[in-house]
Amino acid sequence: MNFLFLGKGINEASTRYRIDPLADYLKQAGHQVTFQSSEMNLLAKLRMIVQAKQFDLIFIQRKLFPAWFVKPLAKRARRLVFDFDDAIFVRSSGEPSRVRDKKFAVICSAADLVLAGNDYLAAEAKQYSAQVFIAPTAVDIQRYESKQTKDAATTLVWIGSSSTRRYLDMLTPVLDALGQRLPNLKLKVIADFELHLDSLTVENIPWSLDAETIELGSSHIGIAPMVNNAWTRGKCALKVIQYMAAGLPVVSDRCGANQAVVSEGQTGILVDNEADWIEAIVELAENPDRARQMGRLGRLRAQQLFDLPQVAELVSSKLIAL
Repeated sequence: MNFLFLGKGINEASTRYRIDPLADYLKQAGHQVTFQSSEMNLLAKLRMIVQAKQFDLIFIQRKLFPAWFVKPLAKRARRLVFDFDDAIFVRSSGEPSRVRDKKFAVICSAADLVLAGNDYLAAEAKQYSAQVFIAPTAVDIQRYESKQTKDAATTLVWIGSSSTRRYLDMLTPVLDALGQRLPNLKLKVIADFELHLDSLTVENIPWSLDAETIELGSSHIGIAPMVNNAWTRGKCALKVIQYMAAGLPVVSDRCGANQAVVSEGQTGILVDNEADWIEAIVELAENPDRARQMGRLGRLRAQQLFDLPQVAELVSSKLIAL
């Protein structure tokens, strides 16, 4: 079969986690795979409609195109698949968007199959499509099998980017309070920005694939602050899955996919307010044996549900069978 994948960019996280694993699996199975940026001008869109019949399956990742492009593309394409792992039908603030919702309805209705990153996203897609399949974001568990020596100080870790920094910033009062209460505590931030706090030592590490593995492996507790709104409920808990894959206990706000991925009291602790955050981190910092046990169970859960080879094989099989 001849597959065309349309994605945001070859170096984008959505491509690395939602397209590359499928493309690699399909290539190894003997199929032909082409990747093209979904950022197309008018001429490129018209050319795509004309060329659609050259491919057995066109896979669109996340991009909401206008109806004038989607409808003729769906008619000419042999099979059209739409994959999304964010609440792209609303604004990033969580506020409704009539324009986004209309485009979302069009592409879900036109697609032969919709792949959704979690239950909440799948429920939204099912309003417009009868062919919806939940495809969780997965990670290569083996890559997170770290033999790194743990940092001497009890280390919290947060991994993210400037686009999600606002969730970490919300936790500033908690982190400063913890710095005053636990002298042997530090925070590691793996991102494309630097964070500085008054009362807690922060180690800022520029993100890279190698740094991600090394720095998570040498940390002790993964933190995932989050607010609860229509946008964040569409998040697919990637950082939580990464923490679990690295064998770290997780502390997270009780919302969205995070609360579905974390097995409360076993692989991590879900919290509802600032007092809960402080209590949870103090509990894990002062009881390292419990933290290690949660980390072991978390890694096992990640292996069972979110291991990339298993998920890639499952989703690829769905594509081939269309």
